[in-house]
Amino acid sequence: QGNKDSLLCNDSAPSVRELFDLLKHKDAVVVRYASFGIARLCDNHRENQDAYTVELHRVLPLLEHKEDEVARNAALILGCACNGHKINQDFLTPHINSKLSLLLERDDVMAVGNAALTLANACDGHAANKIEVAATFPRITALLTKGSQDT
Repeated sequence: QGNKDSLLCNDSAPSVRELFDLLKHKDAVVVRYASFGIARLCDNHRENQDAYTVELHRVLPLLEHKEDEVARNAALILGCACNGHKINQDFLTPHINSKLSLLLERDDVMAVGNAALTLANACDGHAANKIEVAATFPRITALLTKGSQDT
């Protein structure tokens, strides 16, 4: 019994794999819109979060994409996918400091905001991720210091 908005219950909808295939498209505009849509489809939607679990590894390279909007949407996908989802939170654990926290150093305010939101969702009720996020505090402190110097 699926929610009518579920990707899994609509026979004419693309599969999760087909959606994630769009993340490899050569046109950054396609990647930008696809990544935003993918994120929105699993925001507060458990069935779609479950369906995304096996595809999340495909999002990681986008965190380092040269286009800010693609990188920020990649963080948004991860943030929505791990919001209250233990398995997806577990997936993020080894990537918090190696990939995700690097977005905190971008000049794009939205990328920084999405990274911060994703870090918060990753550690909500997850002890191992809290330890990983604590290791990002020097980056966060530097960001706050930079922000106060800019004003």
